[in-house]
Amino acid sequence: MAMSFLSLWLFALSPAQLEAGEIQISGGEIGSELRAVGLVKARPERVYSTVIRCEGYGGFLPRVTSSKKVSGDAKYRSCAMVIDMPFPLGDLATKLRQTRWVEPGLWRMDFEQVKGGYAENAGGWRLQPYGPKGQWTLVDYRLRLRLKGWVPKWIQNLGAKGSIEPLFQALRGRLE
Repeated sequence: MAMSFLSLWLFALSPAQLEAGEIQISGGEIGSELRAVGLVKARPERVYSTVIRCEGYGGFLPRVTSSKKVSGDAKYRSCAMVIDMPFPLGDLATKLRQTRWVEPGLWRMDFEQVKGGYAENAGGWRLQPYGPKGQWTLVDYRLRLRLKGWVPKWIQNLGAKGSIEPLFQALRGRLE
């Protein structure tokens, strides 16, 4: 539980705000890391098994129309997915490499684009037990995202930040 309190100390959300479903978002300007912290009322093991399973992203995570596992083992996994981009942009294909760690009290998955339509697409999930019995998950999601081409930075910033609430809603909807 100490790690959860440390994470809470770094952010402005109170336990009551977390338990009410609020999400704290910081950063996110193009070229910098966006960070979102929120609570999912499911055990960390369940949240972790959902976020590492890239073949299940299609139709679940916002704007992901299809996804599949290309290769992988217990530590690394390659995933291919297609993202439905808003008009006038076309669909975007990307291939990511996941790296995963499980330690006492911490589940972690980092991802980085190895091929695809983004100039940069990297980030990760850090999951910690939360609640009186560690029955919930404090989710710390990080994202560095930059599109290739002519898309103005303010639109990219809006898109990255605008994807966070639907991401948490999808995760909560599946697990709570």
